[in-house]
Amino acid sequence: MHDLAQQTLNKVSFWGKENELCFSPEKSEVIVFTWNRKWLLDELYLGDITIKRKDCVKYLGCYLDSKLSWKIHVQEKVRSATNALLTCKRVIGKNRGLNSKAALWIYTAIARHN
Repeated sequence: MHDLAQQTLNKVSFWGKENELCFSPEKSEVIVFTWNRKWLLDELYLGDITIKRKDCVKYLGCYLDSKLSWKIHVQEKVRSATNALLTCKRVIGKNRGLNSKAALWIYTAIARHN
């Protein structure tokens, strides 16, 4: 399996060179999507530089883990929404308050944004 992965990576690299497209090995990451815990992939190389292997990557704003469970993505979105909500709470202050309609509007805006 490793040979096939490395051959494919070599073909992509060759195609990039033919089409004047450069790939950055330092910014590239490898993730293997599988439920099998014991499935291993040897190091892959782009040119003579090893590509880092990760268990979780961020791609187009989504966190993808090797088992595609979405657990890390959901945790990150909850963390982000909680931080935004606490920021709004600090802006409003302790003495001032919001009516329930405004509070619902802020909560909905934060939940939809994150």
